[in-house]
Amino acid sequence: MKPARLSPFLVFVFLPVLPALCLAFEFPFTEATEVTTLDSLDKQHSAQVNASDKFWRSAGIRLEAGHSYLISAEGTWQVGGLCNPTGPDGISPYTLACWDLGPATRTVGPATHSSLIGKIGHGGEPFAVGNAREITPLEPGILYLMVNDHPDFFWDNSGHVTAKVRVLKFAAPEQQQPPAQATPGDPASMPPGAPPADPTIKRVAVVAAVAATTDQPGTGPHDRRISS
Repeated sequence: MKPARLSPFLVFVFLPVLPALCLAFEFPFTEATEVTTLDSLDKQHSAQVNASDKFWRSAGIRLEAGHSYLISAEGTWQVGGLCNPTGPDGISPYTLACWDLGPATRTVGPATHSSLIGKIGHGGEPFAVGNAREITPLEPGILYLMVNDHPDFFWDNSGHVTAKVRVLKFAAPEQQQPPAQATPGDPASMPPGAPPADPTIKRVAVVAAVAATTDQPGTGPHDRRISS
């Protein structure tokens, strides 16, 4: 939360209700018109994230399970007019008029206030990104990003950061199953281009051989010798 909007008296009155803020904050999602994937280590994808966006913004990229990605960011934004500008790491946003009321007043409590945070898919668990974060998703999904702030105090946020995503390592391909052992006469055991085996060939060959023996000249019933 941005305590810059609270006087010391109001803070004292407000403290008893802080435990209620420990509930997870829910934000809507905004989708990109196009979603890409990275198929090369030489490629990267970038997306702008505004501090005033009170929603999870799609970065326009789908992360695949098992691939290792590097999410990095640069730029400057503010989580309140009385707070210090920070980078995506959210370091030192507080002033005499902008106080820290603890993790319960941030979307991702362990992450610093004013830092870049992300999640994969609508049902993913939010995580800290900061200036850079290496991540290997267990499940595929679209990357969403936003600033780490309390839902009630986005109205005077300003500035933006640019996030970049690239692949560090592709997942190892699944091990191929060994080919099944072919049985004799199985078409799979025949060399490429060979005609399929026909079990009637041997029977036809035997019949042909018998016929050839029976019809030898001078032995058949219709054989006629021409006398000279």
